[in-house]
Amino acid sequence: MAEFAYNNGYQESTKHTPFFANYGTNAEYQAIGHLIQGRMTSPEDMSQLHDTLQAEMTEAQMRHKEYYDAQRKPNPNLHQGDMV
Repeated sequence: MAEFAYNNGYQESTKHTPFFANYGTNAEYQAIGHLIQGRMTSPEDMSQLHDTLQAEMTEAQMRHKEYYDAQRKPNPNLHQGDMV
């Protein structure tokens, strides 16, 4: 149950569910006793989806870097042989 909840949860960094990122369809369609058949995604669409997810992850990493760098103290410019 916990695995289903995680795989069906929207991820802020990728803007999709982990199950959709791996299989191209949402887990909720597969969980209802296999009565509802989700549309299967073609390999070309999956490749495009993975490229999109990679770009979104890179954007999220850059956003996190900007937030971290804003709070970081400047480099003290120490050199070899300086007394610290």
